[in-house]
Amino acid sequence: LLIFFFLNADPPPRPVLMITPAVMADNAATYGADITIPLTKGLTQATQWRLRRSLVGARDLQRMPVVALGAMGAPDAKGRQTSQYLDQGPVQISGTAKLKPWLRYFWVAEAQGAPAPGSVEAGRPVPGVWGSPSDPVSVMLVPPQPPAAVTGLAAHGSAPAIGGFTAVQLTFGHPHGLAGGELGAYKLRVMRRDPGAPLRNLSETTVEGDGPYTVGGMDSTNAADRAPVGSLYRVVVIDPLGREGAFAETILA
Repeated sequence: LLIFFFLNADPPPRPVLMITPAVMADNAATYGADITIPLTKGLTQATQWRLRRSLVGARDLQRMPVVALGAMGAPDAKGRQTSQYLDQGPVQISGTAKLKPWLRYFWVAEAQGAPAPGSVEAGRPVPGVWGSPSDPVSVMLVPPQPPAAVTGLAAHGSAPAIGGFTAVQLTFGHPHGLAGGELGAYKLRVMRRDPGAPLRNLSETTVEGDGPYTVGGMDSTNAADRAPVGSLYRVVVIDPLGREGAFAETILA
């Protein structure tokens, strides 16, 4: 009967987490975060990192889903270990998860020490101890450009009454969705130009979700408003930062 006793080494030092939004070519690109996990080697060398992420804060580590694990970089001449990872959304419990704009994400990293001394040589590796987690880092991802124009814009109203249509509604979609977040919602500016008249603002309202969308095309301040046949509608999207996108237009017919 052989009995093995292995004294586990001290845990490695806690890492220092650094995060920057990944560079995006345009608003259609995949959102990501460039993660750097550095630490200074202590009595125990770190062999593995573990990254966690959450939308609801970092007070309870066990409630933060694990994003990924990876090998910790070898110590450099100054004993500094560094690893990098590109987080594009997937976590261990959901391989299809994606990062979304306007939401504040929280990340925490941990480092695991080398196996217990002598355990590898004995053929019975004892996993090293996980050290204390890093301080949490929070980042909000923001689209790099103003919002794209709406798509498929169309105007529909009740049968023409004297002077024009009533109960006009505008329907449309959007290539990237108009879900806001911590900084607020997207807004939609609706303008109309009746035949022979100048372009004027009708409304500015908030929109939410992934679409399709429907907004009113009547002047809410004028109960007698009518939209003549041939009226032009222009729609402009405004993002939570106040950036205005390209406009889209349609004719009421």
